[in-house]
Amino acid sequence: MLGVHTLDPSAAGIVRRYAIEAKSAADAAQVALNGIAAKAVIVLTSGHEEAQQFEQALLGKPRANIFYWISFAEPRNLDELVRRYLGITALLSQSHNDATKTRLNAKFEAVRNELKASFGRLYGREGLREKTTKVVQQGEHTPIEVTSWHGFSTRLQQIVDATYTGEVAVRAPQRDLNVLGGDSSPDSKTISEIVEKILQFRAGAEDDLLGEPETGQSACIIDGVLGANGLFIRRASGWDFKTVDELEGNIKKVISEIRSLLSRRRDRAYQLYELRRVFENAPYGIPAGALPLLIAFAIREDLERLSWTQGGSTTKNICEGMVNERVGVRCTEFTGHQVNVLEVLRYALDYVNDDKFSWSTTKQEAARQAVEQLRDFLKIVPEPVLKSSKLDKRFRDLADSFRGVAVPLHEIVDRLVLNVDPHRELGAGEPPYEAKKKASETLKEILCSYRQVEDERRFDLVKRIQSVVESLSGDTQRDQILSELSGMNAEGKSIAESLSRVPLSDSVCITLIERLSGARLNDVSDTNAGMAIGKLEATIATARTIIARLAAAPPTAIPDASGNGAGDDVLGAKDGVSAANSGPFWPSIPHFNNHTSHSSIAKTSENAEFPTITDRSCDWRITLKNTLNHLSERKDIEKDEMVSILQSFITELEAKV
Repeated sequence: MLGVHTLDPSAAGIVRRYAIEAKSAADAAQVALNGIAAKAVIVLTSGHEEAQQFEQALLGKPRANIFYWISFAEPRNLDELVRRYLGITALLSQSHNDATKTRLNAKFEAVRNELKASFGRLYGREGLREKTTKVVQQGEHTPIEVTSWHGFSTRLQQIVDATYTGEVAVRAPQRDLNVLGGDSSPDSKTISEIVEKILQFRAGAEDDLLGEPETGQSACIIDGVLGANGLFIRRASGWDFKTVDELEGNIKKVISEIRSLLSRRRDRAYQLYELRRVFENAPYGIPAGALPLLIAFAIREDLERLSWTQGGSTTKNICEGMVNERVGVRCTEFTGHQVNVLEVLRYALDYVNDDKFSWSTTKQEAARQAVEQLRDFLKIVPEPVLKSSKLDKRFRDLADSFRGVAVPLHEIVDRLVLNVDPHRELGAGEPPYEAKKKASETLKEILCSYRQVEDERRFDLVKRIQSVVESLSGDTQRDQILSELSGMNAEGKSIAESLSRVPLSDSVCITLIERLSGARLNDVSDTNAGMAIGKLEATIATARTIIARLAAAPPTAIPDASGNGAGDDVLGAKDGVSAANSGPFWPSIPHFNNHTSHSSIAKTSENAEFPTITDRSCDWRITLKNTLNHLSERKDIEKDEMVSILQSFITELEAKV
């Protein structure tokens, strides 16, 4: 007896189901229909007092097709019988010999019969006849007069049929399409194909089966839903769909309600699954499997006005929306107030752009164009400007509205409305001149606000660069610093070229930032810009440190190819060797002093695997070895400075050898 049972088909061909459940008094108070037409709940109570308390609690509940069977008789040994029944059932599930199984089955049947007799006395014909059992519908004060479960089933059929007064014909038993709360799949391939044919239908068709063979399953579904509700009409040119005005009865109300729900202007998208809940419940009771066909018929002429929150075709969204609560739809037609705000936006965009736009003549299309032009306008704003704390919050709010995934146009426009005309002074009709002027000035102020932030950012970065290099303008070592920078690497050479034109122009400062950060200024974040400026400061400081170390070192020399010491007179020339052969690096090498000679070099390299003094190439090899040994012992030289020293050494080595 417990479980789901089927009622006879209604006059419209819809099969509805009801469930019979047994619940404790506490659990019975929480019962819900959950997609089926009705429920009968056997309320298990401990005695007369608990049964009375439960009956009183039902008085405050809303009316629903939930029927409670309450026994006011004492349950006697019912608890003991239930425990014995469950225990024997558990034993029967185990392995036993034939004799034991026979005894267990006999006991099971005996307990089962006793249990049925007890339930019959408490909730069956005996209890109903003696008035110790009541059947109470939720929300009703008077119990239902029945004398048996069969009589209850007949009465339940009448109550359920009277509940769904707004039902429409669904005479398609294929795939349980006509079963309310059944196992039909609204998103099945068959239903999807029929929905697509409805959306693509054109007047003048040869038949009223959308081109399907008469004996096919799809034709039966089409005829059982569309045909049974009289949605087709034969005209002179052929078969056509009826207009809403040509429909009659419940089907006209259902189609009109679908159109109203889906085309209504809302702040948020309407979830299609909510529409399923509306029409599965009273007064309609329409199975979910048939709804996609009715939805497609209702909106087929308004597809351009609707936008979906999920990707994919209209067919996919209609069918999937019956099983997926994330599928939403919204009417894209703007309200009168939104149109007025977007008209102000058009004039504001023409004001802030050098090139004027060509606007559509229709208000709705021009409004959509305005939103798209605003989207394009916001794309040119640099990302660092959008992240600036100085940016107008209203501007950032507009920019953020376009960053969401699949955000409907209405939501974007609503945010625009809140920033431009929060008190709705523009109205939905012809806007007052003063309100229009005020909104226009507000919008121009918002759209132009980013430029001030952009200019201030550029000005600040230029000043920071100029402050770093302005000390070079009067520095006596300026040429040495630039020379040192040029010898570091390609980046240093590029910096030196830019700094050669002190004071720096704004464009040179911007170029420096872009070179040091490796990106265009509009793509450089404030953090990276600061790092680039810090890098410039560090590079100049490194050059100054190298020059200072070289100046503080004692004069030394490196023998040239002829064996003469170029360092004997750093400022002049000796033994025919030009002072041009010396450089700032060589004085920093303590291994070669004024007394360096071929013989001393040879002694230094006696135990080294280097050529003897008779080989003229030995001079630079020994110099290289001694230099590297010396630098490797210097703990006070930083990495960047060490790199610069070695680069200078190589440069002068190439010039001398």
